[in-house]
Amino acid sequence: TLFNTTTGPVRQTGRLANGYTWRGKTLAANADAIVGQLPIEEGDSGGPVFNAKGEVVGVASALRRQTPSAAVAISAKEIRKFLKVAEPRPQPAKPGIGDTLMRSTVWIRPTATDVHLAGVLIDNRFILTSHRGLGDAEQVGIAFPLFENDKWIGEIGAYRDFFALHMKDAWRSGTVVARDPSRDLALIRVASIPNWMRPVKMAVQSPAVGDAIHTMSHPGGIEFAWLHAAGSIRQRGKLALAEGEKPIRVLANVLQIPSQAGSPGGPILNDKSELVGILAARESHQYTGYAAAREELDHFLDVARNDRPAKSVEALLARIAAMRDHIGELFGTVLAKGAFPESELALRFALFLDPQSFPARYGLYELYLKNNLNEDAAAELDRAIVQVRDSQPTWLLIRAEQHMVRKNWQAARGDLQRIRDVYPDDWPTLRKLIRVLLELNKDDEAASAVGDAVRSTCDGFATLAADLLEQADHMAKKFPATPSLPANWLKRAIGAAQKSATDPKRKAECEVVLKAAEGAKSDAERLAILREFLTKLSSKTGE
Repeated sequence: TLFNTTTGPVRQTGRLANGYTWRGKTLAANADAIVGQLPIEEGDSGGPVFNAKGEVVGVASALRRQTPSAAVAISAKEIRKFLKVAEPRPQPAKPGIGDTLMRSTVWIRPTATDVHLAGVLIDNRFILTSHRGLGDAEQVGIAFPLFENDKWIGEIGAYRDFFALHMKDAWRSGTVVARDPSRDLALIRVASIPNWMRPVKMAVQSPAVGDAIHTMSHPGGIEFAWLHAAGSIRQRGKLALAEGEKPIRVLANVLQIPSQAGSPGGPILNDKSELVGILAARESHQYTGYAAAREELDHFLDVARNDRPAKSVEALLARIAAMRDHIGELFGTVLAKGAFPESELALRFALFLDPQSFPARYGLYELYLKNNLNEDAAAELDRAIVQVRDSQPTWLLIRAEQHMVRKNWQAARGDLQRIRDVYPDDWPTLRKLIRVLLELNKDDEAASAVGDAVRSTCDGFATLAADLLEQADHMAKKFPATPSLPANWLKRAIGAAQKSATDPKRKAECEVVLKAAEGAKSDAERLAILREFLTKLSSKTGE
């Protein structure tokens, strides 16, 4: 048939960074586009895309096969440019369910895996998500959607630089405080959220079969994040959301929705913008999704959140366990202060009472080091990184330092990068990472880290100057006949600092010394000029 009508909601808007390929040619690179939930096919290109008022908002142009129901249309903005028609005066839009989803949905980045999850704010301190790829007590990085020039930013490229997100107040660290594989749910605690975000409310009633639903996630195969999708409840019943031989069956909703098992965690909202579920990671067909029912969410939160009264026996037992952990924390603190420094048994007992106790865990680690039990100390470090909540970066930094002592540079880089994935501006981590990257001959990445270090604090370059001198001296001793190596490193480092510095005076100083170094007659003279500048700079750390 011809002249077929297809309907569906807008999933996201933004620019096509790389365009798309047709017959070996790249088309629509950097064009303004609309992604719609429209089941169109090749051959439908050129068809008009209308809004509910009958106005043309775009022209169908391409598909994203890897992303279910993601049709790309070139926007009316580009059409007006082509036709040389003036842009109309924008009319303020009423916030709808898409705005609610954007203000409540986050992007979660675990440090130990390459999984990317969506999650939803349920209040100003907690995020509900899928448990996929998350570890107990793990600290994760959390990206929030950017709102710039009265518009939500959906292009995925805007979210690849964690440090830039941090500078825009769109990045936080979070701690996994509870996981439930059977219900495919996890709870993450954050200290604060950006002022443009708004938590969603839990629905009072569960949805019925046929009810409309909406979700938002970050599927692969497309250059956009925060993709909205709409659908309905297909059925309700008990089924297995977890993997394994005998998984527990839980009450769940079967969803008619374009979803991908590789991008779970997104909120499922009803037409009232109330939360009725979390998109699960269970594998399915492209237009079928799964989510634990609202009743299962209530049960999970009852058990997981010990900051409010228990509503079930299981939740009451969880509160009692939390009290036990608190007693263990106190006991561990006393022991670690030296009351029984010789007693491994006492420290072990403290960890039995509270596996999260940092003082007891660190006391045991130091005890092993003191007695030259290096393998036991290393094993304790590994356990701490996996088990101790809220202090994972500290343990990772300790282990990275141990790797550096043993010159295991690749392992040190892995631990330091995990910290940066959560705390992109962490100063001690950046300083160590620069040294490690140099040892791995990753000079470009080391220079980039110098730029981030300068951006992270107002006196970053002055404080970093001594480190750069030490690194250059190390190179000079290692390669005495090749002064070009330390000279080139200092030139790169100062160049990165000059680009990142916010102080005009510091920028000008860097520019002057780089020009002087460029005019040097030899590598040795160039190295001397750069060293002299850094030596003077390192003595001005109080400026």
